Amino acid sequence: MTHRDGSGLDHETKFVFDNRRRHVIRRWLELRCPPDPHHPAYVVSSIYFDTRSWHSLSEKVNSDFSKSKIRLRWYSGLDTREPETVRLEVKLKRGRLRGKLRFPVDVSRDELASGELQDLKRPDVVALLRTHGVDAPSPLFPAFQIDYTRARFVHATTGAGLCLDYDIHVSRVNRRMVSRHDSRFLRQAVFEVKGPTSRLMPDLTFLTRLECRKQSFSKYLACYQFVSGMMQ
Repeated sequence: MTHRDGSGLDHETKFVFDNRRRHVIRRWLELRCPPDPHHPAYVVSSIYFDTRSWHSLSEKVNSDFSKSKIRLRWYSGLDTREPETVRLEVKLKRGRLRGKLRFPVDVSRDELASGELQDLKRPDVVALLRTHGVDAPSPLFPAFQIDYTRARFVHATTGAGLCLDYDIHVSRVNRRMVSRHDSRFLRQAVFEVKGPTSRLMPDLTFLTRLECRKQSFSKYLACYQFVSGMMQ
């Protein structure tokens, strides 16, 4: 996948832990880091798109240097008076660097959140991407929807963004692409540090004693493996 503007890349360092520890780790962070002043906590919903041959998924499985994910994303439970906009997102990774392109989509959250994924008719994701200068594989289909809770904090010293993602699960699948559906929570949850460096701040290293392990983790791949019966 290519785009005319390659800017906006920075580091995203992930630490994976057992989802059963989510409340302990969230409380630990709440006592040490200020909440994000704009959106401290909410539920994230994403419909991931891929080709019939799972092009984006294969990039991750094959550990390609350049990877991309395409999704429609919206949020619930935000403490805001503004309308909750649905956005088309393209997540790009080049080695350890990441970037994200976001475009508003003229479709309602309620329209996306109801019905069967295989019957989703709009929006035309490929056409929208090309409108914004993104060359994507075609055709693309909605594969499955992932939901999870996100709590956001700010590191007081560096200003880096901290995200805690837990209760990750697949709420819907396109039954033409995935025959099996299991909506239980994944065993894994994720703590992410987003900023100019991939190093964990010294005052956060205690998280490793709570069994937060630094490693690569893709919600898209993990959820595919889970609903496909490859991972329990």
